[in-house]
This record gives sequence, C-alpha cells and structure tokens, in this order.
Amino acid sequence: MGFDTVVASIISIALIISVAYLFASGSFALVDMASTEYKKAVDKAVEIMNTKLSVLSVSYDNTTNTVVADIKNSGMTRFSDFSRFDVFVYGKPDGSSETYYADIKSVVFDIVAELSNPGIFDPHEIVRINVELAQALPNGTYVLVVCAPNGVCCSGEFTVGG
Repeated sequence: MGFDTVVASIISIALIISVAYLFASGSFALVDMASTEYKKAVDKAVEIMNTKLSVLSVSYDNTTNTVVADIKNSGMTRFSDFSRFDVFVYGKPDGSSETYYADIKSVVFDIVAELSNPGIFDPHEIVRINVELAQALPNGTYVLVVCAPNGVCCSGEFTVGG
C-alpha cells in the first residue's frame, strides 16, 4: 500500500463523515421543526376545547335597526381584541324561501359584567354586542352568529315582527 492509497482513504473517510454529519444535522433540524409545529397545533386544539361562548339573550329594535345580544364567556379562554371577532346576521323573511343576509353597519362590544382585568373578556364575564344594521330587517326569523378569533362560534335566534 502506497502513500497515495492512504491519502485517498483518508479523504474518502473524511467525505463520508462530512456527509453523515450533514444528514444527521438536517434530520435533527427537521425533527425539531416538526415537534415545534406539532406543539403549536396541540396548543391551538386545547385553546379551542377550552373556549365556550353562550348566548344569554338576543333582541332586535325596529326603530334603530339594531340587534342587541348578551354573550357569556363560559369557557376558560380570555379575549382582549374584539376587532378579531366575526358577527353575522341571517335568516328567512316571512313568505320567502331564500336566506337573507343582513348588511352590518357597525358592531360594538361592551363588557357589562366586568369581574377582573378591565377591557379583557375573561371567563364568566358577559359582553353586550350592539350590531347596527344598514337597513331594517323584514319580518321573519333570524340568527345572530358570533365567532371568536379561534373559530369557536355561538348563535342565538330572534324574530322580527309577528
């Protein structure tokens, strides 16, 4: 065995070790990233399981075209940003088979039973939602749907007229 064979063997072994290191470090990074994303998914699922909103009352005022609802945070999730909530009003006008979707002009959230943490919708607190509509609702049966930022929704039914 000559000196050139020894040098070639050393270079080959160094190359094999380098490639093995690259594979090992890449695998570690992949596993680390996957476990971090899995933890985020589990945290999101736990947050959704701990969220429960309950509609206490829903009413409609014909004179101001406003739907007023009281919602209780019956779960364990806290909400600090009401701008991320979604609100929908839809229903069936009397004598119509089509679904009517109301145009919402503005939505105002006001915590009426503040227990702690001012401005944060904590568990067991009640928020009053005033939904001003762009136009009056025709007589019929309607549903108010309120969805939290994490996708958990609650709904309440109300009747206009009759």
